[in-house]
Amino acid sequence: MGMQVNYYMDHETFLLVAQKALKEGCLILRWEHTSQPQQPARDLSIVTEEQMRYYFYLPELAPLAYKTDKNGQYYLDNSFSPLSLALIEASFSRHWPAHGSTLPNINPARLYIPTGFWDENRQWVPRSERLTKVYQKLARLARKLAPSAALTVDDIDYNQEGNPEPVQRPGRVYASPRCLEWREEGFEFSQLLRAKERYLQYMEDQKQ
Repeated sequence: MGMQVNYYMDHETFLLVAQKALKEGCLILRWEHTSQPQQPARDLSIVTEEQMRYYFYLPELAPLAYKTDKNGQYYLDNSFSPLSLALIEASFSRHWPAHGSTLPNINPARLYIPTGFWDENRQWVPRSERLTKVYQKLARLARKLAPSAALTVDDIDYNQEGNPEPVQRPGRVYASPRCLEWREEGFEFSQLLRAKERYLQYMEDQKQ
């Protein structure tokens, strides 16, 4: 299994994590398919609000390698490969308006590194201590910028007669202050959406 830290973090706060990655010797790549092989950035210029997913790349651990999709677009060859052990997956959150049956929400994000991979000779290749240490530094910063926050969640439960009734459940998320503000503005953390949907459906049923 790999190592990961999950959180809700806005773009401006994520820039602090990306800056730390640069300080630790990483370059930055966007998680996307491109018409030409993507070259890593040495600054924050490519970390835009439109693109939520990135890689922090330690170039001394493996050279960049690419594949092409069915449309001839290039993407990183980082599935069960040496490059996978030179990358830290990183992302941030955005708030999304209601769409169809989906309520206004905030998507989760994370930092992630794999444990290792099996090579073509069926030999296990573990991740390096270098990658682990950089990841751990970034994870500590992420937890500081998006600390654990206790909150309450509207939901329903069933009484002894089997009838639904509204309740408030305690909850906990790792979230930046801005993401908590989004929740106050009516956007819900994705992991809490099911509870909110149940509660709103209950309230709607009560009107009938």
